[in-house]
Amino acid sequence: MSRASSTTGQSGRAAAVTAALAVALLLGAVLAHSSPVTAQQPAPPPPAIDAGYFPATGFRVSVPAFFAYFQARGGVRTFGYPVSNDFPLLGKRAQLFQRGLLQQRPDGSIEAANLLGGSFEPFVHVDGLTLPRVDPALLPAAPSAGDPQYLSSALAFLNQTVPDQWNGQTVNFLTTYLATVSCQDLGQDCDESLLPGYALEVWGLPTSAPQTDPDNGDFVYQRFERGVLHYSAATGETQWLLMGDWLKRVLIGTDLPPDLAAEAAGSRFFHQLALGRPLALARPSDLPDTSLASAFESSTDLTVAQQNVPSAFQTATAVVQTATAIAGVGTATAVSATQTAITTSPTATQSSLSGTATAVAAATQAQLLATLTAQSAGQQPPGVTPGPGTGSAQPPLVGGPGQPGQPAVATTPSPAAAQTPVSNAGCLGDEQMFFVPRKPFIGTHVTISVTSSRRHNAQVMALGGPVDTGLPTERPGAYGWVWTWTVSPTVEAFYQFTFFADGLHPCNTSGFNAYIPLGSTATPTPTNEATATTGPTNTPTPAVPAIALIQPASGDCSSTPQIIGSNFGSPPSGATAPSGAQVFFGGKSANIINWTNSAILIGIPSGSTSGPNSITVSVPGGGFSQARTPFILTVPATIATPIGGTAASCP
Repeated sequence: MSRASSTTGQSGRAAAVTAALAVALLLGAVLAHSSPVTAQQPAPPPPAIDAGYFPATGFRVSVPAFFAYFQARGGVRTFGYPVSNDFPLLGKRAQLFQRGLLQQRPDGSIEAANLLGGSFEPFVHVDGLTLPRVDPALLPAAPSAGDPQYLSSALAFLNQTVPDQWNGQTVNFLTTYLATVSCQDLGQDCDESLLPGYALEVWGLPTSAPQTDPDNGDFVYQRFERGVLHYSAATGETQWLLMGDWLKRVLIGTDLPPDLAAEAAGSRFFHQLALGRPLALARPSDLPDTSLASAFESSTDLTVAQQNVPSAFQTATAVVQTATAIAGVGTATAVSATQTAITTSPTATQSSLSGTATAVAAATQAQLLATLTAQSAGQQPPGVTPGPGTGSAQPPLVGGPGQPGQPAVATTPSPAAAQTPVSNAGCLGDEQMFFVPRKPFIGTHVTISVTSSRRHNAQVMALGGPVDTGLPTERPGAYGWVWTWTVSPTVEAFYQFTFFADGLHPCNTSGFNAYIPLGSTATPTPTNEATATTGPTNTPTPAVPAIALIQPASGDCSSTPQIIGSNFGSPPSGATAPSGAQVFFGGKSANIINWTNSAILIGIPSGSTSGPNSITVSVPGGGFSQARTPFILTVPATIATPIGGTAASCP
């Protein structure tokens, strides 16, 4: 879906919401003059839609500052999908995306971590790919962070070292780099002369010259501080490799190809996830101020087929196949299969970076320069107002802090725990939020628990959300301290909550979906009088569909994927599908070719875009199932007409 169509959809939804509110106000005015007998109370408004949740990977961007930065720097087009929750990493709040790692500075602003410039990923061999090493001859020529003209010098350095034409091939490295952020991403009051600076903020400086893969002449790479550009001569595409995905696999220690496993064996990040241990770390001394306890717990609430691996260990990144060995060569091909984020083929006209840099407005350039300089030096920018989308602590998305001055109801801790001092210092960064049950029905009591190794002051803390959470109870727990609230959802919707350790600053945001029980109706149906029955009446429960796999797992607009599973239902004679049953491909209604109880054949719907597209089967009675791995769609170059970095779509 293009950004233009997305914007149109948002405007339509906004108009619909406005109309709905107007109708609600008119109805309220009418009911105000009706008798108490006939007047009905309006249903409470549903909670806000969870815009930060990405079904393709099952993770959400919950921290408001992360989400604002993510959107303002190109979103999925730039970073790919989130492949973790936010979690404490080396003393900073962090979140992994397919193509990178975002971190929150102490002042609340956001930065892209030097994923390839430090100890995170100094790797060269990844699943048959041979990436360039850091070029020691290139580093002395790079501008230093202390240079008063750092921004101009850095952009000029990029113009000299990042080519579009290399060894007779159109690699489009510079064009792809410059197309990272657009004015459409930044919104109003965008200064186009600053766009190269934002690309520099995201990817950093080059640390190698372009290099052909020694085992595959079809591939050309260039290494940067925060990413690796990859060009394939066979497809003509230039994309950023999924380095964030690989760091996640290193942390989990599973699904690693032999070459990467050998290189990562000595890394302090290798195979650190250990769910049965404190902070879920195998070697806590290697990663101080870090917790992986909830880093990779998928937030998906959809029914899936049999799962033999615990959800915390699922890579869940839609990486179906990273590389395919060539017979007799043993190298990687089809890297397009690894690029599960939306594919772009920027066609922006290259301009002189040095000229662009000099045109930057002095005040705004100073702001961006301070950020880039501190980022290059690995420091926090002192006294700098964060740029668009990088603001400090922001108000919660839903709800707000509770009323001040209310005493918390606490259980009596053990004598040793009672001696733990209470802290008013605010968020520590290790706060986690849990819900029991995870998928409640309407009317169910849901226990919300927040944990931290710091004993926050229960007298001032708050849990903001769409319903009143009341007062917390406090007790010691496995992760230090635990505070619990109990709520009861009243409508089918997503319920989002934000924890405020000091009643002012948000520490953690998460939520759950509430469902209508199977076989029940949305509203009670009154009867005139009681009716006796001779015995219990069984209410039939419709079978829940389950998707086992998709064949094939990737293809183009002419593909006909087959969904294999169970409990899909059988259509009546002469019908293509059961009445009310649907298949959604990337959120669009798919074309049904054939439907049986165990297999469904579909066609790609018009408007589908390149990249991962989720497949969901919905059957009568409310049952649905989403495939664990999205279908990877590639739109042919003859159809591709990207504008401003948006993905092409099927006709």
